[in-house]
Amino acid sequence: MNISGKLIAAAALSALFSSVPLYAQLGNGVKFTTPFPFYVGTVRMPSGAYVVNQPHDLFSDVAIIRSANGQRSAQIITNSTESAQMARGTFVTFEKYGHRYYFDRVRVAGENYGIAAVPNRSEKRQEEMASVTSRRSVAVQGE
Repeated sequence: MNISGKLIAAAALSALFSSVPLYAQLGNGVKFTTPFPFYVGTVRMPSGAYVVNQPHDLFSDVAIIRSANGQRSAQIITNSTESAQMARGTFVTFEKYGHRYYFDRVRVAGENYGIAAVPNRSEKRQEEMASVTSRRSVAVQGE
């Protein structure tokens, strides 16, 4: 194998192994409960108990949020995140624009990896319409 072939193989392996910690983190799902309704993309989810996880595909950039009773579910495109510090607790964070909460990110206790939702057009529009003082992040404890 020539040098360029070795470099391509090394890059591919590096990409594969950088995805593994995030998959392991959300593989069993993160449970959380919200006292408020929220949006996952354009889907409105009522307040209640939920589980967020990712499909078993190592290269998945999608998170699935399901109600604990299985009656509601929604998918959203996500990006991997990484922090220099490990999370002290498991948190699911929501962005609030005006009166609407949007699913934003997940951090898991003891991990420095996480996921962040990619905002869709509806969320971006809400963000533009919201005043600076009405925009805030709200975290709920997960398990």
